[in-house]
Amino acid sequence: LARSYVAKGVMDAGWGQFLRILAYKAAEAGRQVIKVDPKYTSQDCPVCGYREKKPLWVREYTCPQCGAHLHRDIAAAQNILARARTEPSGMGTAWAVP
Repeated sequence: LARSYVAKGVMDAGWGQFLRILAYKAAEAGRQVIKVDPKYTSQDCPVCGYREKKPLWVREYTCPQCGAHLHRDIAAAQNILARARTEPSGMGTAWAVP
C-alpha cells in the first residue's frame, strides 16, 4: 500500500512539473493552458454530441447520429478544445494554470 502511494505521489509530482513547464512556455508564447475534464471526449461526436461507447481498439468511426467520419483522437482533441472554450474557469473542471 505504501509503495503504491509513493509511486502515485511521484507520478503526480511529475505531472505537476510538466504542467508548470507547459504553463511557463505557453505564457512566453502569449497563450494560456486550461485544464479540461477529459471524460467521454473520445466517445462524443464533436459535430452533434452523440455519445457512443466504443472499445479502445476502435480508432475511427462514423457517427450513427450525423454521419461524421472521425478518427477517435481527432474527435477527442476537438471536444477538449470546445470544452476549454466553453467551461467556466474556476468551476472545478476547467481552470487556468498560472
